[in-house]
Amino acid sequence: MQYVLDTCTFLWLATDQSKLSVPTQQTIANLTHTLHISAITVPETHRLVRKGRIMLQANMSLDVWFRAALAQHQVRCESITPMRS
Repeated sequence: MQYVLDTCTFLWLATDQSKLSVPTQQTIANLTHTLHISAITVPETHRLVRKGRIMLQANMSLDVWFRAALAQHQVRCESITPMRS
């Protein structure tokens, strides 16, 4: 099954998994599931960092942090595509 994680869920997965509910932790841990985030998560996270609402690893650019978090948790970042009618 495929799941799209919202920004908060992805950030909690990457930084503090204790904030995730037990069912969410179990779903994410199931290796038969494919996890995705929307590309909009990147600028949303940048905004949160810039405003001081969240802190990521020191001495690491946001780009490097994202790539590491995506790889570590086997999450795919999906582009935003316009709807076609």
